[in-house]
Amino acid sequence: MRRKLFLFAMVIVFAVSWANYAGMLPAGEIPPALCGQELEYRAFVRAIDKFDEERTALKVEITHAGGERLAQSFCALVTCFREGEEEAAAQPWRLWRGELVFRCELEKPSPARNPGCFDYARHLLSEGIIACGYVDDFILRKEADGRLALLEKKLIERKYQFAASLPEEARGLVMGVLFGETAFLPDDVYESFRINGTAHVLSVSGLHVGLLYSWISRAAGRRRSPVFLLGNGGCLILYCFLSSFSASSLRAAAMIMLSLLAACLDRRYDMLSAASFVALLFIASDAHIIFNTGFQMSFVAVAAIAFFYRRMPKKLPDSLAISLAANLGLIPYQLYVFNWFSLSSFIANVPVVYLTGIIVPFGLLYFIVFCFCGPVELPAFFLSAFSQATIRLNDFLTFGRGGFDVVSPPLWLVLALCLLLFFLASEQCELWRLRAKRRCLAVSAGGLLALALIMGSLPPAPLAGCELVFVDVGQGDCLHIRSGDTNVLIDGGGDADYNVGAGTLKPYLLKNGVRRIDLALATHRHTDHFRGLAELEEEGLAPSPLTGLTAGQSYEPCEGLKIEVLWPLSLAEDPLQEENSSCSVFMVNFRGCRVLVTGDLDAAGEKSMVAYYRGTDRLRADILKIGHHGSAGSTSDELLAAVKPAYAVIQVGKNNYGHPAAIIIEKCRQKCIMILRNDIQGAVGFSLQKGKLTPQVMIESN
Repeated sequence: MRRKLFLFAMVIVFAVSWANYAGMLPAGEIPPALCGQELEYRAFVRAIDKFDEERTALKVEITHAGGERLAQSFCALVTCFREGEEEAAAQPWRLWRGELVFRCELEKPSPARNPGCFDYARHLLSEGIIACGYVDDFILRKEADGRLALLEKKLIERKYQFAASLPEEARGLVMGVLFGETAFLPDDVYESFRINGTAHVLSVSGLHVGLLYSWISRAAGRRRSPVFLLGNGGCLILYCFLSSFSASSLRAAAMIMLSLLAACLDRRYDMLSAASFVALLFIASDAHIIFNTGFQMSFVAVAAIAFFYRRMPKKLPDSLAISLAANLGLIPYQLYVFNWFSLSSFIANVPVVYLTGIIVPFGLLYFIVFCFCGPVELPAFFLSAFSQATIRLNDFLTFGRGGFDVVSPPLWLVLALCLLLFFLASEQCELWRLRAKRRCLAVSAGGLLALALIMGSLPPAPLAGCELVFVDVGQGDCLHIRSGDTNVLIDGGGDADYNVGAGTLKPYLLKNGVRRIDLALATHRHTDHFRGLAELEEEGLAPSPLTGLTAGQSYEPCEGLKIEVLWPLSLAEDPLQEENSSCSVFMVNFRGCRVLVTGDLDAAGEKSMVAYYRGTDRLRADILKIGHHGSAGSTSDELLAAVKPAYAVIQVGKNNYGHPAAIIIEKCRQKCIMILRNDIQGAVGFSLQKGKLTPQVMIESN
């Protein structure tokens, strides 16, 4: 039964994955009548997703739209800025289970905008959310009523008051460790835990629920009566509530309750069977849960413990053996999903988890005291001391960067490695090995490898195999040219408020098998073209970007690829390229395909360049990167006539500049030029087969 239930759960997971990639997995949709317009909505607050000094993100259930009751309600993520009811927004517990009235334009969450990168829409769908919106003003129409709702609201109020009572230097870690609330944690502290592979202690997981259960069990001694079962269940449910019912905490609580039920009924408890049963319950409630990172990591870790724990050296303490078993099973997953291997993880996890094992029960005990008696100085002091010790110890155990970046291995290889590791650690494999049944071992290993290859042959991701990719970097430009093992970037986007290099380009490159850029060129030094390249250099993934390039210079990074600089003739008047008129213009010659990259060159510069090359075909190209994000001040008629492109790519994001201008769109349409846009279609790619260009986009527009 143990193996059969686990295998059945794996078959269901694979079947749901196939159904999703084949477009057969139903997903909620915003009613068409609500799309594209601002309406008044009424909704009930189901959860507080994020809360900080500037805004509150709420998970709400929409029940009314435009004054009419909806036939079927749906869930949305609404971000409320502090311009509405100031008191209610600053005291989020008042909103709990309350009814809000607000106006906004709901929209579908954005899917992955670059190949292999984070799919925000799928992430929200795994939490039951199908829409999102921003609210500047709202009315708390009705606060929660009913005894249960009032109790819940009071607990939420106490949780945030508890956070406010803690010393600022300890608040972030305590709230992260106890309740999974990382909004209070400074970015540099969280990054240190991420690098060290210890960030899992900052989100409520099976570790935390297990620690709580162990303390309850110690207090109860050997008693395992129905009363103990109900009391323990109540405590676990309460803790899951305080931790926002994360997938990992629910999984751990459900497994513990199954364990207690088995003890009360005098039945055998098996961890792997319990985990498989709970996973099937999750999937039955909402199949999209399998795409939730918390769900995936939680069940992979449990499976790893079930398979590898008994293979650990007997001399190791149980806590250390369990930690090592879970880490071993999660390595392939972390390499594929997070593109990071932590060298210090195995060392740092032991003392950090040990200190966490003190903070969790002590912190929860103090939280109970706080709920009834208010702040108490001595417990707060000790909690702060343990928290600061944990932070300092984690920092001390970070060796250099604590690890290194890795490119995502092929999916089939990750699946094959996981399946073979679990099989080799299984009882059945050991039994066949002892009985010298080599044929059974070989057939099973071959079957698992075939299954991994089948799963790895899922429909390829959009833009897979494209040699030219206009990366979606928001309001900025970036062209990735890939020829075999040679990789070139022309421009890299950039934003004054966001690290595009680390947050967008780095994940894109690592997810698509690129460990380092060989050549980085910038059209000019404006933030939205140059800064992303400089940030990528800081991450160690690119050389220093080359700027200030003038006509006559050229680069041939590999056979079949030549990049020529066509403009400007000199930079005597603007050596730092601070003006759009001084932009470097590149002609990319790639295996017979020509791409003209114009940066932000204005119409006057375009006309001068066209006049200089008149009578030649130097400006003729198959693909034109439209100038200055589609501004009306670029892409002159003279340039379009000289280039005669088949495709025009507009690299643009959400902006207040009016980009792209309607006149530019119309110009291209009149000349039968196919327009492709980052803001609507995400990344735009071109594959080149037998001299023929085939465009692809991440998001198919209607």
